[in-house]
Amino acid sequence: MGKKEETTEENSVYMESDADAGRSDRYDRSLFFKVLLKVAERGDADAMGQVAIVYLNGDEYRGIEPDSEKAVYWFRKQAEAGSPTGCFNLAIQYMKGDGIEQSFEQALYWMKKAEEKGDKDAPYHISVCSEILDLQKKALAGDMAAMAGLAKKYMELGQNMENLGDSQGENFYKKSFELATEAGKAGEATAQWLLALAYLHGRGVGEDREKALEYYKRGAELGDAACQQDLGCFYANGDGVEEDEEKAFELFKKSAEQGYGLAMQNLGRCYQYGIGCEESLKAAAEWYTKAAEALGDPELAQRAMMFRMMGGLIPEEDEE
Repeated sequence: MGKKEETTEENSVYMESDADAGRSDRYDRSLFFKVLLKVAERGDADAMGQVAIVYLNGDEYRGIEPDSEKAVYWFRKQAEAGSPTGCFNLAIQYMKGDGIEQSFEQALYWMKKAEEKGDKDAPYHISVCSEILDLQKKALAGDMAAMAGLAKKYMELGQNMENLGDSQGENFYKKSFELATEAGKAGEATAQWLLALAYLHGRGVGEDREKALEYYKRGAELGDAACQQDLGCFYANGDGVEEDEEKAFELFKKSAEQGYGLAMQNLGRCYQYGIGCEESLKAAAEWYTKAAEALGDPELAQRAMMFRMMGGLIPEEDEE
């Protein structure tokens, strides 16, 4: 009769393989979600929110694929249970059109509910929804400036979502491109800038630097300050066009005179180094000062102070 191997409690802990541990972990997580779902079904608002998040993002360990419609269902249940978080998240889904038809009216309604219940992030989103609804109304009435403004808001929302890793950002880029194209055909200046950005970065359309330059030039000719500033950078760097410092200076100046902060800063740099113009510390100081005010940049304000001193505009003892 063979000797029976002694099994201690300590040994038994390590007898489970890595594969068994993985299966056990998945089982535990799956069981937890089933329990969570039961709690949510019984009316617990926090559990409703957790279930919604699982459906929104999916969970491979639990074998749950992302399902935006189910996420919306549970966010709505949570909102109707009086949760400010549920109201906020439901509003966001309406804004994105994710799992439900996009509606800024409904987004505004639920954001206001979230604000009433004390959500601190709701006021900002209320202002965004209100602005978009106002622009939509004007755009439908044929206001091309409003249509370009709406395209700009959609591009901003797309950027925000892209930064958060949300794939819904591409849908906003596509809508932005469609609206900008329509406004651009009508000769709206801001729309040219938006189309240039879309082609430059591949937002809602395939990346095409030649097309981007084409729209920058159109916008600059129409007097758009942003197009003049950006096109000036292309000429200053010889990017896609033959380098032309005088042309860059001319574009920066036109944009800066319209109050465009980045152009003011670049114009100051032109005067500082004599790029496309005669070097002038006095002029550099003036434009750096204006740029600092426009951009709210304290470091640029310090640079402006230095050049004002170097240009003899203020006595050295007055420096603070």
